[in-house]
Amino acid sequence: INAEYMGWFHVSDAMDDFPQSGLRLLRVIFGFETLYLLISAQQIKWGLPMFRRNTLTDSYTDLKYWTYMIFRVIPFVYEMRCLLDWTVTSTSLKFWYWLKLEDIHHFLITTRANVHDTQFWNRALGEPFPKWPKFYCGVMGFIGLIAVLFMPLLYYSSFSPALDRNAINVTAVNIFFSDAPPLYTSRVRIPVSQVEEAVTSPTQLRLEATRWRTLHNQIVPNTVTQVIGLSGDSITNWNVSPPTRRQLLATLRNNNNSAVQIEIVVSLTRHRGFGGPTFEVNQNWEIDGPTRSLFVAMLEGKEAATTPIPLPNFYDPFLVSSPVGISLLPSASTTGTTGTTGTGTGTTATTNKHDCIFQLRREDGAEYGSIKCRALFQHGNGEAGMEWGPQEKACFRDHQHSHCPQYDLSNGTRTHTWTPLYFVCMSEIVPSGEGLSGLFASFGIITLYTTFVFGLARVLRWTLTGKAHWVPLEDMQDPSDLIRLVEDIKLAREEKELQLEEGLYEELISIYQSTELLKIWTTPHQE
Repeated sequence: INAEYMGWFHVSDAMDDFPQSGLRLLRVIFGFETLYLLISAQQIKWGLPMFRRNTLTDSYTDLKYWTYMIFRVIPFVYEMRCLLDWTVTSTSLKFWYWLKLEDIHHFLITTRANVHDTQFWNRALGEPFPKWPKFYCGVMGFIGLIAVLFMPLLYYSSFSPALDRNAINVTAVNIFFSDAPPLYTSRVRIPVSQVEEAVTSPTQLRLEATRWRTLHNQIVPNTVTQVIGLSGDSITNWNVSPPTRRQLLATLRNNNNSAVQIEIVVSLTRHRGFGGPTFEVNQNWEIDGPTRSLFVAMLEGKEAATTPIPLPNFYDPFLVSSPVGISLLPSASTTGTTGTTGTGTGTTATTNKHDCIFQLRREDGAEYGSIKCRALFQHGNGEAGMEWGPQEKACFRDHQHSHCPQYDLSNGTRTHTWTPLYFVCMSEIVPSGEGLSGLFASFGIITLYTTFVFGLARVLRWTLTGKAHWVPLEDMQDPSDLIRLVEDIKLAREEKELQLEEGLYEELISIYQSTELLKIWTTPHQE
């Protein structure tokens, strides 16, 4: 050993081109190899056995047994161990016989544990079973089953600690005539800091106080309310071809033609939720006869088109982001109302709808849309530094909200200032998308029940039933002799006595094929 050790070190020193880190690693490996040879030499010198039984299975203690059971349930470890041991070991058994022997050994070890457990309680014949095992097996098992059954429901309920905010972080809007390019396009990305502020903003309370009829009892508790402001002017030009413009003008001039609508498509992207992160909400506004003439003048570029076109009851700014999607507030209608020139009212008065004004601006040879709508409050949308109206100040000072203006009544916002297009989104809390919560959040509650819960129920049913045919194998009085027989087979294998190994294995199989022999081998000997 010393000669080999010195030779390796001289060879490594002569390898000048070899990296020093690699040489150090080689020396460490060689050191472990030398230690192995030294221990092997001592084993031969003192006559220590070459075969050593498994420490976890050579005798019974609670610690050894449960350590062994933990080892057995670790995925793929037992299978890989059996496969590698059979591959590198000289044996007369084919692989499936090897697995059968290991399985028999496992059953005998668990049977021995059951025998020791029965002896531990030392019950007399007919004596009731002790209460302590009934508690940790019966009561705790029942509690575990109840937890498995109702855990998904609790996880998706409003009481779950895994729930987190689900605020909107990107909003895009397109407004256009049907079958025409967008008149107005806007997109806003909300910074994380503003999303955080939306969680603690008092906007929700103020909105509910001033819109009692439409918002009261419609907003789910613990929601995140965001006022999402967009640009007043379109971020893109209105690029329309001359034929499309002529066709649109002809449609607007023909009052007997089918209804002409302005479509509002809102695309919202949120942090998390089910059904995908991005959703679209569509609204329509039908143009009536008098308003058509204003749009015709606007498209023709006449002088009268320099003033904005009024769009009464144009759109509903209130949205709800639930765990499964984004939609208009349930109390609002999803279809548009008939517009007017401002002297009349729409055919359907929808209290959540707000008035807007639209203008097609021309600058440097380009055309782009500009839209403004009535604000949520008298002088704005509740942004920092905004001046509140006298009635609003009195309302917000009164905790009972008994003297609040009601902006959800007809014409409730007609005196409010004009502000760029906006939306109010009230987002319900949803399971967090991080860690284990994120894993559960990726499944719906139905999917979770049909896969995890029902799958676990099948495994549990398979574990607790079908025990009748295991009676000869599990209800043994004393499996010690069979355990020793299995260990003798493994000892013969280690000693390269393969003929003896195969003979003992055949004897073991013949014992298991006869219930009478099995009973004889597992009955305690009478001395």
